[in-house]
Amino acid sequence: MPDRYYPWRIRGNAISLVNQYSNELNREYDCLIVTSMVDLNSLRGFIPKLAELPTILYCHENQFDYPRNAQPQEESNRLNAQLSAIYSMRCADKVLFNSNYNLSTFFKGARRLFNKLPDGVSIADIEPIELKSAVLPVPIKIASSSRPINEKQTKSRTQADQGYPISIVWNHRWEFDKQPEVLFEAVKILQAKKLNFRLQVLGQSFRKVPACFANAQLDFAGYIDNWGFQSRAKYDQILLEADIVVSTALHDFQGLSMLEAINLDCVPVAPNRVAYPEYIDQELLYSLDEFESEGRALAVKLQWLIENWQTVSNDETLKFRELASRYLSKQLIPSYREIIESACGDS
Repeated sequence: MPDRYYPWRIRGNAISLVNQYSNELNREYDCLIVTSMVDLNSLRGFIPKLAELPTILYCHENQFDYPRNAQPQEESNRLNAQLSAIYSMRCADKVLFNSNYNLSTFFKGARRLFNKLPDGVSIADIEPIELKSAVLPVPIKIASSSRPINEKQTKSRTQADQGYPISIVWNHRWEFDKQPEVLFEAVKILQAKKLNFRLQVLGQSFRKVPACFANAQLDFAGYIDNWGFQSRAKYDQILLEADIVVSTALHDFQGLSMLEAINLDCVPVAPNRVAYPEYIDQELLYSLDEFESEGRALAVKLQWLIENWQTVSNDETLKFRELASRYLSKQLIPSYREIIESACGDS
């Protein structure tokens, strides 16, 4: 479905699915797998056969830890989404989260919510969900390439000596919660210091694009190699050739774009929050601390990487890739298979 009208998607998805896929949903199945956005209870009510199936619910985000954007009706819509997810999880046989951060913030938020509700519920109602929950990340399948990755490493080690610019990529949705203005503040500082770098600003844009993008495209025109949404083949090639991948996000429940880039040997730089500490080394995470802005904190980290690139890119320092390799498909598919087969049992 088109990615708009979010409150209606959450409230109306069951009847929409039934209207579009009634024949498919009434066939014989061994297992039902849904995301936390699906109104599982209503779907089972519309298609009673689905209520007989072992069900796995996958939670790739949660509305307890989603940035506010001060839109009208946001809080009531958020409450509806929160309760809908809780109800669906209570009815599922197994609940999976894509990160420890996602799991912990969900249950912290759910307990806080149930403490506020007037009557009829208690925190004890959350415990059955916790008992059947586990963390299983979304698998990453990195692109095959015409050039071996170790050739990229060789190039990186000699860049500083030969005067090649360091290629920095920012590859996220062009929306407010990804904080693109932080990136552009940092780039402006690097530009003023006359550091040798190139910029790749990638990602999907929607109807409302933060104004900072239009200004940045003009201000940094001399540094930009690639801008905006790319074909998958071009996107993969850009990541393969890039040196540093940056996130400035307020929230990321796993960070697929970061993991893809890291597993193609981009050195990650990200804020010290959300899911990033689960797979990015602390020395590559920035925080405000003694800085007056996130942009300045990011600029300091990027300047350090650019000026010390020969050391950073040596093979023995590629520990950042070891942490992220746990998310590759070949590592995670056996766990998926085990959970699905266990849920299906003898059915």
